Amino acid sequence: MRLLFVGALVASWACNAGGGGGTAAPGSAAAPAAKHGSAGFSASLTAELAADNTGSSATPAAAGSASAPSPAGSATQAAATPSSAGTPSSPNAPLTDNAPATNGPQIDKTGPVTNHDISKSDTNAAGPPRPNDQYVHVAPPADLAAIKLDMEPNWDRDFTTAGTISFVLRVPGSADTRVFSFNYGYDYPGAPSDRDAYKKFLADKNVLTVTLDRQRGAAWYLEGTDAAGQPAFRYIVLYGGKRLVCYGSLYKTREATALGPDLRDKVVQTAKKICETIAL
Repeated sequence: MRLLFVGALVASWACNAGGGGGTAAPGSAAAPAAKHGSAGFSASLTAELAADNTGSSATPAAAGSASAPSPAGSATQAAATPSSAGTPSSPNAPLTDNAPATNGPQIDKTGPVTNHDISKSDTNAAGPPRPNDQYVHVAPPADLAAIKLDMEPNWDRDFTTAGTISFVLRVPGSADTRVFSFNYGYDYPGAPSDRDAYKKFLADKNVLTVTLDRQRGAAWYLEGTDAAGQPAFRYIVLYGGKRLVCYGSLYKTREATALGPDLRDKVVQTAKKICETIAL
């Protein structure tokens, strides 16, 4: 009897354990299982939105895997594979020059002479002189002092003679120095305003026989030969009803070329740049 009673108790217990009481008690460890996939779906949606906004090629997290750690090495692999948007340009691709064009005299880098009419050959005239004890600043008269020029570094104004701009060139590889000097001031009183008449006026006065005529912004640029037959240039600017001029030699001499053609051309080019700024 005792054995039958014990067997009945065991059978009753087995029936209760295998019944349909599958609802977990509140707060039990099995409670989160009823929400399986909710956290993973939110994480997946967030990842997809982020991918749409940033263009990322990352794969959204799978359902229920929001809290799962990334596979080992996946972050390293993603960092090692740059996106197509961040791929640098080819080192052989030419750079685009975005610098604005200037109105100043253009240098022809393809010709033997780079800052003026290449048809003019070097002459046997003297080159720029060496500075002497008289190379000191002099006070210009009031009318010349009223003229404004945008001077470049290491250039001098009104040295030795008022109404001049000059540059002392230190010849590379030697102790030699040379002075390149140019002039500025007011044009001749009564000079004609008509351009053709003005060029004839300059030729008649043996000032300049014009062979090149260009407009450089607000400045009128003339080039030709001076009274001595040497290549020279002249800028004319009308400012406040007054005609201002800035002019000088192109230093197209064999002696100046011997100092270094590039050096000579750079000095003359800078002088032209200063001349273009003449104003009151």
